[in-house]
Amino acid sequence: FVRRHRPFVKAILRDGHEIGNHTYSHPHLTSWEQTHSHTTLPDVTEAFILKELGRTERLFQKNYGRRMAPLWRAPYGERNRTICYWAQKGGYLHVGWRQGRTWAQNLDSNDWVPNEHVPGYHTPREVYNKIVTAARAEPYGINGGIVLMHLGTVRKRRSQQVHLVVGRIIDALQSMGYRFVRVTEMAREAGIDLSLLQTYATGE
Repeated sequence: FVRRHRPFVKAILRDGHEIGNHTYSHPHLTSWEQTHSHTTLPDVTEAFILKELGRTERLFQKNYGRRMAPLWRAPYGERNRTICYWAQKGGYLHVGWRQGRTWAQNLDSNDWVPNEHVPGYHTPREVYNKIVTAARAEPYGINGGIVLMHLGTVRKRRSQQVHLVVGRIIDALQSMGYRFVRVTEMAREAGIDLSLLQTYATGE
């Protein structure tokens, strides 16, 4: 993406957004898909994690002359303590989306589900209603929440593409008093010193 869409990525950076690491080849890291447990897959090692993150970091720096934010998200959300520890050694804090026991409780938009014939499919209206309803829930709503959405879509029907309701979601949340902040700001307010990750990674 950072190779093919340079003007778009530059606009994201120019507008003050943060770009974190999502690995290079988007691999499965745990056995979740097979066993519903996050057991590290046999081929996933510390060297493998650092290679995936490092390759993307170098590509980003080559194209944009700056480092990515010291944040990463595991593909498919597949991670465990060991995998996150390995990534921390490379200078990255794992950041996921808000989880929940049900779709109504989490903040996954399910925009990655291709069509209404596939389990887990939800319309843009349903995504909007879910997020706004969760935001109104007592006592904390979705304070500190992260919504999972993707840069592209595989949905052919434009009316069913979830990104079309992002503006409405932002307007609705702001009208309720929510403020949108960068993840690094959330980390700082939580007392996490991200500069220590870079120190750790470089061995200084």
